[in-house]
Order: sequence, then structure tokens, then C-alpha cells
Amino acid sequence: MAGTEDGLPLLGELPGRPGEFTFCAFNGYGLSCAFTGGRVLADLVLEGQSAEPAAALFAPRRFSLRNVD
Repeated sequence: MAGTEDGLPLLGELPGRPGEFTFCAFNGYGLSCAFTGGRVLADLVLEGQSAEPAAALFAPRRFSLRNVD
């Protein structure tokens, strides 16, 4: 099992690494978020943004020492 301090998955572009995305740390019970996560990741890769409110909650930059975009 892989998790984060806040219990939310990491999903989105990696800070400081344009074009590199992650979809991980869904914890043991996080699979319930996976369907929404898949849609968010597809939006981010194809469109560069997602209208899904969860996109901001899951963004890897929340753990960045510098909030790099």
C-alpha cells in the first residue's frame, strides 16, 4: 500500500517536470477514487486542465517545497 500524509492520491503533472504525470498513492481503499482519477488524468494530459474539483485536491504540487507550476 502506498499513501500520502493527507490520505489523498497523487494525480497530475509533476512539479518542475513538464509533460510528466503521476497517478499513484491511492492507498488500500483509494480505488473508489480511481475512476474519477482516470478522467482527471485524461483531461490533464489531453487538455492541460480539468473541470473536476478533485483535480486540485489530488495535485502533486501540494507537497512541493516550492509550489512549482
